[in-house]
Amino acid sequence: MRRLLGILVFALAAMLGASSAQAPAKRIALVIGNGAYQRPAWVLTNPPRDADLMAQRLAALGFQVDLVKNADREAMQGAFTRFGQRLRAGARAPRACSIMPATAPSRTG
Repeated sequence: MRRLLGILVFALAAMLGASSAQAPAKRIALVIGNGAYQRPAWVLTNPPRDADLMAQRLAALGFQVDLVKNADREAMQGAFTRFGQRLRAGARAPRACSIMPATAPSRTG
């Protein structure tokens, strides 16, 4: 279960733009990598580094990337809001994601 919590590099990419007869599609991505959790046993070094690598790769592929690392709840909500504002009507994004702010309290004690 801890391993699942550690997989917090979240890459969400959506294709935007007009039809092929118009300008090329605009591609945007939101990449979140949380690893600096408040609970010492949960601190992870890989997710922020993985997020950096994912953001670099997406940028090389032509995406405009919003990279967020070690975000608290407020920062993550802001990132999701900004990303949502950039999406055009009709663009699709995954329906579910599994992500937790770095400042999330432990439910197990």
